Amino acid sequence: VLGELQKGDYLWGTWLAFLRPHRDLVPALLKGLKDRPDELPETLIALGNSGDVRALEPMLELLKGKDKRVAGFAAQGLGYLGNAKAEPG
Repeated sequence: VLGELQKGDYLWGTWLAFLRPHRDLVPALLKGLKDRPDELPETLIALGNSGDVRALEPMLELLKGKDKRVAGFAAQGLGYLGNAKAEPG
């Protein structure tokens, strides 16, 4: 999966990362948030399903952004994350 995210078919890698979440994939997915803007929806969903706390802050930042489409995908990813800190206070 990591090979797909780094040097292979990134979209396939995000799907695999969603299906088989693992903490070792999170750094590559976080890098994808910056380096692969066209694949943000897939990256955010895979990050969310990782359940990894490292994804929380970057996803919250995208949620606060001006792009409502990206914010919607960030909200969906945060829903998968299942972290109480993602809930509005």
